[in-house]
This record gives sequence, structure tokens and C-alpha cells, in this order.
Amino acid sequence: MMTLQNSCTPVLLPKLYLPKLYLPKFRGDVTRWNTFWDSFQSAVHRNEGITNINKFNYLKSVLEGSAAREIEGLTLTEANYGAAVEILQERFGRPMDQLLKVSPCTSDRPSSLRFVYDQICVHTRGLASLGITSEQYGSLLIPIIV
Repeated sequence: MMTLQNSCTPVLLPKLYLPKLYLPKFRGDVTRWNTFWDSFQSAVHRNEGITNINKFNYLKSVLEGSAAREIEGLTLTEANYGAAVEILQERFGRPMDQLLKVSPCTSDRPSSLRFVYDQICVHTRGLASLGITSEQYGSLLIPIIV
């Protein structure tokens, strides 16, 4: 005698284990801020299962150099997490400020000129990724380049 299986019987699938996620370190390079912040925001900042004090701990653990110095005076408390995020956004979330600080070419070597050109390209790509068009900053950029 043949038995038929019920077509509604649930099938158990093996659990999927993802590799451990490592957050990138942020050292204060404004051109890497958006990449860092998007990763941190996705893994920690928007995670409602993590308290603000733990978010602050995670944030402090991935900051180095000038980024770490920006929030150095803040004590590790629930309330200071928001302040730390605001300070970092204010300091590193403004690519236009960094474009104004591009060092002038001080040498007649082609490599020096190429370095300045590369810096300008990095910052303009960063502005484009934020939705800021060249029409918005073009008139400001010409005197900087000259």
C-alpha cells in the first residue's frame, strides 16, 4: 500500500549563519565619512535593540585619530551618544568645507599637480554622491583651482 504525503507539510531548512560583521575604522578622512557612517548606521545606529550607551561604546571603538579626538571630552553616557553623533556629522559630514581646504600646488612637478587634481576629484565625487551638483559649487571651485 502506498501512502501519500501531505503537500502542506512544512520543510525545515538549515539555519543560515552569516559571517561576523566588522565595522570599518574611521580616522577622520572626510572622503571616507559617508561610507563609514552608512555602515555604522546600518549595523548599530538604527538598531533599536541596542541601548544608546552601547551604541556610544561601539562608536568609540571604531574611531581613531582626529575622529576620536573630536568626541574625546564626552563621557560615556546615554545622553552623550546623540551629542557625539551630532559633533561627528558637523565635523566630517561637510565635504564642501574640505574642498575649500585643498592644498595649492607648490611645485612645478607634474606629480604635484596630479595630487591636487586627485584631491579635487575625490571631493567633487563626494559632493555628487550627496546629490550636490556642479552647478551648486562650480562658481566657488574656479577661484580655488586658480
